[in-house]
Amino acid sequence: MKIELIPYIGYCFAFMGQRTAFSDYFAKEAADHGMLICAKLDDKFAGYICAAGNGRENRVSYAYTRPEYRGQGIFTSLLKEISDGSEMPVKINLPAEHECHGTVVHVCDKLGFVRGEDLTVYTYRPELDTLWEGYMNERGNRICEHLKRHGYETVSFADADDGIIAQIRGSDSSGFENPFETASFFDEPSRKLSRELSFAAVKNCELAAYTLVSQPSPEKCVLEQIAVSRNKRGTGVILLPAVQSMSVFRSAGYKNFVYAIYGSNTPANLLRDKLISTAEKKVTENYYHLNYGKDRS
Repeated sequence: MKIELIPYIGYCFAFMGQRTAFSDYFAKEAADHGMLICAKLDDKFAGYICAAGNGRENRVSYAYTRPEYRGQGIFTSLLKEISDGSEMPVKINLPAEHECHGTVVHVCDKLGFVRGEDLTVYTYRPELDTLWEGYMNERGNRICEHLKRHGYETVSFADADDGIIAQIRGSDSSGFENPFETASFFDEPSRKLSRELSFAAVKNCELAAYTLVSQPSPEKCVLEQIAVSRNKRGTGVILLPAVQSMSVFRSAGYKNFVYAIYGSNTPANLLRDKLISTAEKKVTENYYHLNYGKDRS
């Protein structure tokens, strides 16, 4: 078996009959920002793997083996090539319903990787507006007004002063519930932080909760993170920034709002249960998140 880097144009010709818009996107990303690697058997293209780096990890976003070559170790060899050649952890995101999901899990276990968290992705649709409005009229508005009377206010990241932004950036290590890599959204333009759609709830200049929204394309918004201070759990304060993010999204006329929840993010899951539990049948895709990183110590 021969493993080699392949340019995007080479991939286009080599896998002409097996390409999709989905695979083309990840192949282009890998060719531009990481590694697009193919495997050959008897000088014929048998499969490929796409991995893109962001400075902290290499993310495997897509892999494909031609049907006639499956079961011959193609994916094992490609993934081993990626992981052995990487100085950073390797992360794999794969939908649970993907046809090769079982194979990926088996190979990753065999190569000594470790399993990470579940990630569920919900898509907000216009027909859910009535459910949102119903919740706000029944409970949400009352909770928000109560919090405001007790001194809480909501401010967008775009309008927040340096002190609030510093607290948000440092929330990873300052008593907040399940935040992740918050500072990277401020430091890396590629993460597409939307300051206008991200909001913080504060009281007496102290950060209590926040939503962090990215905007990877003009019409697509991703609610990446909902975080609340551990000492504010149960107060309902998490609702303030969530309401503002959703309100701006709706009033601006965006077409696509995605809500991504990690299994360990308890506040986000509780908010989901309160806010959209009656709309779970509208969920478009559930992704199973495999976070595989070798211990290189």
